[in-house]
Amino acid sequence: MLAWCLHVLALMASTWIASTTLAASTPKFGIHKLTGANTLLSEPNPAIEPALAPVLEAEARRLLERTLPRAKTAECREKIKETAAHIRERFDRHFPRHPFAELHCPIASLAPTESYSQSESMLPNEKLPPALLNRSGAKRCRATIAFMFQLHQRTNVTLLSRLLQKVLRPHHLYHFSFDAWPNPHVIDPDTGEQTTRVDLLTKRIRAIFARHGPVKHLEIRRSNVDVLYTGQSLLHSHILALRDLLKPHIPPWDFVINLSASDYPIKSVEFTERLLAARGVQSWMESFLQVPVYANGRQLYGWFIECPSEQCCPSQDLDESIHDECSGYVFHEASSLKPSMIGSAEFGGSAFWTLHHDFVRYVWTCLSVGDSTWARNTTVKGPLGADKKEDEAYCASVRGMYKWYSSAFSPEETFFQTVLFNSQFCSTGNAGGNQRWVLWRDGDERCNEEQRGSDYKATRPGCFTARKMDWIAQAWFPPSDCATKTCAERYHQVFARKFSSKGPEHLEALDIADRAAAAWDDQLIAGLLACPG
Repeated sequence: MLAWCLHVLALMASTWIASTTLAASTPKFGIHKLTGANTLLSEPNPAIEPALAPVLEAEARRLLERTLPRAKTAECREKIKETAAHIRERFDRHFPRHPFAELHCPIASLAPTESYSQSESMLPNEKLPPALLNRSGAKRCRATIAFMFQLHQRTNVTLLSRLLQKVLRPHHLYHFSFDAWPNPHVIDPDTGEQTTRVDLLTKRIRAIFARHGPVKHLEIRRSNVDVLYTGQSLLHSHILALRDLLKPHIPPWDFVINLSASDYPIKSVEFTERLLAARGVQSWMESFLQVPVYANGRQLYGWFIECPSEQCCPSQDLDESIHDECSGYVFHEASSLKPSMIGSAEFGGSAFWTLHHDFVRYVWTCLSVGDSTWARNTTVKGPLGADKKEDEAYCASVRGMYKWYSSAFSPEETFFQTVLFNSQFCSTGNAGGNQRWVLWRDGDERCNEEQRGSDYKATRPGCFTARKMDWIAQAWFPPSDCATKTCAERYHQVFARKFSSKGPEHLEALDIADRAAAAWDDQLIAGLLACPG
């Protein structure tokens, strides 16, 4: 009996020691698992470089002088003061790379020239990425995909419905997030009762899924994030959506693809799931090292402050109804003096990507607080053989990068790229691109609405129309020799953007995309991406 009691006491002691050790290593600042609240900017930084103190003091003072008089609400004035205090007292830029990245992904190899895309880089001693395996260790033929949608209350239901009809399959997952505001009241045309635009859009989405039949997982989240484009809130909404997809009760998935209602497939879901499985454990994104020509183009070293309480159109002579269409304002203070990162390099490209589950899980593990048992138990030895202590140390860099980008332009275009190519996952990012076909030139600009809600006017792609589809269609369709190994190994875009349903010419472009996807399915039948499973 005494021996049994001593054994129990020993177990209790070891459990207590383990729990206190875990608590000590668990960050106190981060994104809360349940509420989504972000406390990272409150984290003290006792080691501000003495040489930087005068620069940061001057930048904080200039930010106050130039933006504070423009703010109309008390909440925004307080946000500006908090940002200035963070710059002056807690700004950090020391984010060491993961040792695996230092050894296997030197910056000189990732970016041998200024215009080189990291997705195309050839790394020293590069090996094929690990394959997707089933429980018995056999190679899998199809990947499971989580399709992640970010929508707003003005989303075009007709275009969204057509998109969903193309991507809904019973064995995949679907997650929807909505911008929190604005969300004006409307009358439901089916019931005649008052509702909100977001509630009406939610009803329409559920009706589409009901007609289609059951899927592996469906979640429609009423976000508390007021997404202000060009600010950090879109990235924060993405992080919370990824958090949702990582919860223990969610069915397993391999890749997550983020989409808007302006995206449309040029390959079928069957082609995409076969392609992702064939290429193995990789994350697909567009990325360029942020050398001055790119950094200055995206105002990487300027300051952006989100103010959800401000009007999106500060001019007082505008119709008040416009504020039902947008909310909040992002103040931009142009500068070239924001100190760049040290230890890690800044990367950036597109806000659209296909990310592998292991990378997503690691990023959320680094950012999360609020439940140490669930949030921290994924920092085990990873698929690339990285050391656990090194993984945990790099987590501090991931949190620092999130803070550094909190005052940057559209960090959803830079954060994941920066984390990936400085991490132990760096060799999984050279898949060829972000799997998107984007029409930056020759697109129809009429589909783009007026940019409101920010000092900074971003460059946006136009939409596809049938008038300018001849050369694009040639690229979307399979070449004549597609059955060859070369075609199987080529880089494939699976979605294109942007599409619109505003006119017949836009609808014809959607029809061309459908025909291209069907042509690639014929190639699957002929043996392309063949897999015995």
